[in-house]
Amino acid sequence: MLDGIAAGALGVATPLMVERYVRGSGRYNLALGLVLTMQGVGAAFSAGLANGIVGRGGHFGLAFAVLAGCALLALPAFMLAQRTGGRVHGGAAAPAHPGALPRVLEPRA
Repeated sequence: MLDGIAAGALGVATPLMVERYVRGSGRYNLALGLVLTMQGVGAAFSAGLANGIVGRGGHFGLAFAVLAGCALLALPAFMLAQRTGGRVHGGAAAPAHPGALPRVLEPRA
């Protein structure tokens, strides 16, 4: 049950986070595809790493500790990215509220 709740939260949080970073750039689908591709690569890599650690000796505890350590190492990078996210890209001004479309600045004549 907890796995389903976590998957649902991740399924909602990921597109919202990507939208926050690419707001006004017109590259939402490209960015979301890149993020989901990297998520898939990470999932495949973690399963392969855990399988290599467990091996024939059955070191499940060690595999869990290594994967948990990788997550702990990624936490500061995630927190730093959250602080610097949501910047305005290109010549678009920030929207007035989250649902508003960005306003494109006209060039001066």
